[in-house]
Amino acid sequence: AAPPVPGDSESGDISRLGWSKEELVERANEYASVVLGLSTPPALEAKTVGKMGLKGVPGLNVTRGDGGGGRNGGKGGGGGGGKGG
Repeated sequence: AAPPVPGDSESGDISRLGWSKEELVERANEYASVVLGLSTPPALEAKTVGKMGLKGVPGLNVTRGDGGGGRNGGKGGGGGGGKGG
């Protein structure tokens, strides 16, 4: 038999921690506030929340994606422009 795929179960790998989905969100929000100094939890796209199995869990800051795709929502890029060696 094939080994289990991480995140394949409904509760995913958080079951190893002994946390519920609600506790995971609470602890993540506490980390964002205390360690990162954020005044509000960071926004997560609805699609990401769904893939993580956290849809409907209280305490998440869910936003709709802009359809940009890629990193940084499809905005920005490259930089560069410096002189070569």
